[in-house]
Amino acid sequence: SPTYGHYIRNPFPGNIIPPGQLNPVAMAIAKVFPDVGSTPAGERPGTQNLNLPNNYFNWHFRNFLGRFDLAVGDKYKFYLSPYYNHFTEVSNAGGIVGVGENGGTFGRLAKGFLVDFIDAVNPTTVLNVRYGYTFFGIPWTSPANTGIDLTKYGFPSSFVSDLQQPTFFGRYFFQNYSPIGWFRNTQNTGTYSIEGDIAKTAGKHNVRAGWDIRLTHFTFV
Repeated sequence: SPTYGHYIRNPFPGNIIPPGQLNPVAMAIAKVFPDVGSTPAGERPGTQNLNLPNNYFNWHFRNFLGRFDLAVGDKYKFYLSPYYNHFTEVSNAGGIVGVGENGGTFGRLAKGFLVDFIDAVNPTTVLNVRYGYTFFGIPWTSPANTGIDLTKYGFPSSFVSDLQQPTFFGRYFFQNYSPIGWFRNTQNTGTYSIEGDIAKTAGKHNVRAGWDIRLTHFTFV
């Protein structure tokens, strides 16, 4: 505008965006949202009539911890301490059932063991060796959003073939609206450890030496 020195945005005819200017992928994804039901008079559609009967969070937790001791005479002693705990969550936070479901299965799994060996080598020398393994995993998945043909939502096949998870619906965010879809990945951490010490008494002196070696492996897929 020469008069005002800046652009003036003209309204769309009828205040409606022409269909040709709407992203076809966004239009296909938007159809996943449930239809808006009847709206009371004087209310804006979709603001006072939301009902989410499928909004739920189910939690389950299992835990096991044990210890087993074995003594072989006065010289050798063995200890075994295994543990296992598993937390799972099955949820749906958006009310959509099926494709676009805002939820799935989430878990935390921890397990491992420790083996402790003590050897009274002689009256003045004691050897202690410990070997252990710990595992911690965090799996995320959503069965309702798995096995999806993304080309049906307008994504080019060339784009879909380049995705790490080409048959997963994914997760989509909209300003001022709840997200739809979920995500799927796995985080695993495993640690092996071997540690120990040897103690020697010589007259008035007590000499100790020890070690601690660990190997940790982390994966994120």
